Amino acid sequence: VHGDTPEMEKQIEWSPSTLSTCDYFPSELLVHAGTDSFTCFLCHQLPNPARVVEHTECGKLFCKGCISDWSSQSKLFICPSCKKEVTDQEMRSVKDLNKAVYNILNEVEIYCPTSRSKMEKKCTWAGSLKKLESHFKDCPNVFDSCKWGCGHSFLRAQLKEHETFSCGFRTEKCPYCDQQIRLTSISVHKEKECPTNPDGIVNCRHQGLGCSYAGKRCMIEQHMNDSAKKHLQLATARIENLKGTIKGKSEYIELAKKGAMSEYVENEFNEEKKKYAKSYIKDSKEKSKELLGTNKFFTKCPNNHILTACPVPLGLLCKACGEKQPKKDKSFYCKTCSFSICWKCAVTVYPNDKEPYLY
Repeated sequence: VHGDTPEMEKQIEWSPSTLSTCDYFPSELLVHAGTDSFTCFLCHQLPNPARVVEHTECGKLFCKGCISDWSSQSKLFICPSCKKEVTDQEMRSVKDLNKAVYNILNEVEIYCPTSRSKMEKKCTWAGSLKKLESHFKDCPNVFDSCKWGCGHSFLRAQLKEHETFSCGFRTEKCPYCDQQIRLTSISVHKEKECPTNPDGIVNCRHQGLGCSYAGKRCMIEQHMNDSAKKHLQLATARIENLKGTIKGKSEYIELAKKGAMSEYVENEFNEEKKKYAKSYIKDSKEKSKELLGTNKFFTKCPNNHILTACPVPLGLLCKACGEKQPKKDKSFYCKTCSFSICWKCAVTVYPNDKEPYLY
């Protein structure tokens, strides 16, 4: 509990868990005055020994919440007491690193924190901080959480009544099977879930086959005897349905196998095509270089695409002389526009200096 005014502090619901989470105890709870040297420098309250920190440079104590709020106000962490920049190593936990101060704080005597709350009957306990946890186990003005898990907290004087009569999460013994069932579920349990309630509603044991019967537990055996033929028909239909399902899945598996094999064959074929394409390009380049080296010319098609020497018979007609080109090293071909010309025509019919598509 940090940052509350004394008026707000009176509204705190003190519980055993509060002792480990509160940052300080109000100075009004002190039995004896004169402990100012052990109060928080910022809020001047008695810090919780379990959550107090000390600046090693100036020796001042701070509530964990106070110093956290202070340090968040600027980029530099400046000690509010000595005004020096503080590092993480200089701000230490008293509980872990200064046992002397920790023990002194635990010996400070205070009144029960619940004495400041608006209770008709005030708690008159007074003792050291280290004994406060033990006192909270018996203090009637301390709040405790409901054991049934409803999420509410009550004064110990009221908690028993709530857990026994009011809480909707409390359990009750089933009169038929002796199980402890949550009160909000007891009716459903008796009617549908209890295994020994003769008047409970149950489904047919062959519900999974499609039987929709639901009736009292005491009548289920009669239903099973009277509906034996119907159940047999449902079981037969289910078996036939499963046969069809299994057949369909078997066919699907076979198709999947064939598909996988087809995909494998296609992949192998594509790999072969890639290898052939690489070989084709390599041979074409070599043939082109060879012809260029001997005849010192190279041609382009009318669409200005560079012609390539064909390494294989194409069976195409020469666009110049109209003859079929039988020899793989005597023709040029444009794959893009299917233009083909024999080597002889490329030299004689289309001289280099007259046609735009010739080098």
